[in-house]
Amino acid sequence: MGRVVAAVAVLSLLALAPSAGADEMDWALAGEEIVSSEPDGDVVRLVATRHDGSGKRTLLEHARERDVRSEFTPDASSTHVAAVREDVGPCDQRGLRCGYRSTLFAGPAAGPFRTIQTCDRFARPIAVAVDRVAYPSCEETVSIWSIDDPGARPIEIPTPPGLRLEQIRAEGRYIAVRFGGQSPRLVVVDAVTGERVIDLGAWDEPSSLNDYETWDVQADGKLLVGWVDGRGLARLSWTSAAQPGAHDVRVGQPSELGFGAAVRFSGDRYVGARAIECQPDGGARRVVITSGLDGVATRVSDSGDETTFRNVEWDGRRAVWRGGEGFKVRDLEAQPARAPAPPQGCVQGASADFKHQIWPPSARDPLPSIAVRRGRVRVPVRCFPEVDRTQQTRCRGWLRLTHRRRPRVVIAERAASVDADGGNATIRLSARGRRLLARARRLPVTIRYSPHRGAAGSEVSTTLRR
Repeated sequence: MGRVVAAVAVLSLLALAPSAGADEMDWALAGEEIVSSEPDGDVVRLVATRHDGSGKRTLLEHARERDVRSEFTPDASSTHVAAVREDVGPCDQRGLRCGYRSTLFAGPAAGPFRTIQTCDRFARPIAVAVDRVAYPSCEETVSIWSIDDPGARPIEIPTPPGLRLEQIRAEGRYIAVRFGGQSPRLVVVDAVTGERVIDLGAWDEPSSLNDYETWDVQADGKLLVGWVDGRGLARLSWTSAAQPGAHDVRVGQPSELGFGAAVRFSGDRYVGARAIECQPDGGARRVVITSGLDGVATRVSDSGDETTFRNVEWDGRRAVWRGGEGFKVRDLEAQPARAPAPPQGCVQGASADFKHQIWPPSARDPLPSIAVRRGRVRVPVRCFPEVDRTQQTRCRGWLRLTHRRRPRVVIAERAASVDADGGNATIRLSARGRRLLARARRLPVTIRYSPHRGAAGSEVSTTLRR
């Protein structure tokens, strides 16, 4: 009887009773437990609680010093836990200089924990890969320590010149690091050997110019990235060392991709959230979703009221997130998510425009110039058929060529249609366009790809030549 009840009550509000300010507390999924920071008067604790709300135990405890604010930021694998304790002391009269100390603890999930390092600087990003922890060292590089072997030398990942460390994530034996700046980088490192298996720059596909939260690495080293390419096209793609390049999962609709909310990637499935379920008053609410690499999303949360959703954890089986009153757990093996995800957007027709729209060629296939033959030009066009990939269809839209230095001068325009594999759309130059090209022999133009005449769209620059 107990087994039946446990299988049915898969989605449950856990009796973790978070205290005031709990929405600001960090937490992590550690196998059968949830690890979180819990302030209690003059004491701050790192606690672990089972998914059903039972078995609460204290992993670390710290008595706060006078006028010092302390809290733990944890991360965990199924076997090991690490946590940073940040102690922020009083500031000077101008509030510019404050006492600061960060201490890294790590150990097996059952304990004991040891202190790995203490620094007088802010150093919050932390990630645990099985029995190793990645964390900013006191020298401001990312160091990967063995949790079980105190004598082992850490593997160092130096910060590229001019960049700053922003995020660290881990799964299996892989550590992924995001360095921010004018030309950000996303790197994936084997935590055991130190080998750098993926290194993405701003001009790669997928690009390191990604959404801040929408990315993750899974246990086999695949990297899932939500990014916007050079044409302004929102894409959710995966890449790996064995299969480089951008393998698109979803294309064209940022709100459907869950941009702006964290995604977690495991077992070739991801879990995230999107604020796109429409309300009668025209507003929207966040809904937790899961999707495979086929891009077909299904709903995980069935309450539809996840307005306070901030983060999600996912181990390939369980999705865990913090709702308005506590943690919620959904075991997708016991209760698969079968309901389709809600439709995108609250604006009528927005989805249809993007599902079948024509797009410019890839940034890897630039258009330095296009030849004009008998007053006609063949414009390369890409097509992303049906966002959910369940059908093959043609893409349609409107092409408009204008003079690059005189945008009001229309060189050519017409409706365009290509099949699912893309191709070229032939368009005839206007009389004025033919006259301008005859005089100059080379004509700088801007090509706009839009869903219909008069609509905004993606633009590329090129040169027409005789």
